Amino acid sequence: DSIHVTVNAVPDIWLTKEVTELGHSIGDTLIYDLSLMNEGNVVLTNVMLTDGMPEHLAILNMSTGGTIQDGIVTWEYLELQPDEIRNESVMVRVEETIPANSIVQNTAVVTAAESVWDTASVSSVLNDWILPITKTAAEGVYAYGDTVTFQIALDNAVVQDVHNVIVSDSLPEPLSFISASHGATVQGDVITWELGTLAGNTLTELTLETLVGRMVPTMTVATNMVLLATSDAGSDTAEHRVNLNPDPILALEKSAQAAVLAGDSLEYSISLKNLGATTAHEISLTDTLPEFVEFLHASGDFTYDAAAHSVMWSYDSLVTEGEIAEALLTRVMIPMTDGSQILNRAYA
Repeated sequence: DSIHVTVNAVPDIWLTKEVTELGHSIGDTLIYDLSLMNEGNVVLTNVMLTDGMPEHLAILNMSTGGTIQDGIVTWEYLELQPDEIRNESVMVRVEETIPANSIVQNTAVVTAAESVWDTASVSSVLNDWILPITKTAAEGVYAYGDTVTFQIALDNAVVQDVHNVIVSDSLPEPLSFISASHGATVQGDVITWELGTLAGNTLTELTLETLVGRMVPTMTVATNMVLLATSDAGSDTAEHRVNLNPDPILALEKSAQAAVLAGDSLEYSISLKNLGATTAHEISLTDTLPEFVEFLHASGDFTYDAAAHSVMWSYDSLVTEGEIAEALLTRVMIPMTDGSQILNRAYA
């Protein structure tokens, strides 16, 4: 007995493609590797493999047998046996005309006379570029009450526009907002610029003015960071460190006669010194007089509060190693028991 088996002719073809990126920048080289195979059970004829190079890629060379016309590389095979594999390659260079952050897709196509075909594609991001942001301020050591002005620069050094540009700056303590350029908005400690589109080959400079509103005793550096986001040029950050002086250190001394009689005048000498490394601002010195002591007069620009029985002096500032001296004249009221102690407190 015999069995007759009919094997149908099944033509089929398969194509793959890979890219080796020797770099992503202008002038760098890419190599496209193509592999095709006759996956059918019949011989394929008039096989044609084409690989069209995308714009901004210059063909340097190709594997043997390839021809170029109008940016398309072609290989032709009269026959391709079942399970036969052919490997081809194309080397290209990234041209100077390519826009930044270009997504380049390369597609190859293989066809045969037996009406079979296949495609393969690869993509690369070329001339990848992130819009850079920098942040600066005048060098120096800042103290309470000083103004710190930051300059924020966005340098769009490529030819095309950058879109949906947003810059945000979160102020650290002890900095507080004063003003900002380019229509910035403020919410809490966050300053935001919605700049929209930045034209190609332009430098945009933002200004942010801040105040050292208070000092933190343990802080010597405040780090201020700014964030950049775009829809087509990536994101970036920049920071600037502001050097801060620590709090001023105030030392208060007070003296008077060791002993007085009832009805005598009692004069207090007050000394206020700044022993710290930074200027003290908006200083208030108060002396609350004890009972049985009558206020007569005081030096300087003082204010006497009769209800509180206190004398107060106010000063705009006191530099480091500076001293303020005041005198306070009073009289011990009668009657006064011998041996009584009079306690007088002052504070700044």
